[in-house]
Amino acid sequence: MTCAFEWGEGKTFRVRQEFLRPGGEPVAELTGVGGLLDLRARRLVHDPKARWRELAASPELLGL
Repeated sequence: MTCAFEWGEGKTFRVRQEFLRPGGEPVAELTGVGGLLDLRARRLVHDPKARWRELAASPELLGL
């Protein structure tokens, strides 16, 4: 399985996953759209990329 984050300029980001057989043959691909919610403001965080960078112990795993 692979997992890659795709960062844009807006309030959302994409997570792309690819599922592979043991030999490496792709069997499925899944793409999701995500965002970070500010629970106090009840709105999406303006720059989720920057916020994830602050929180992540290993930001390179998120493509940051």
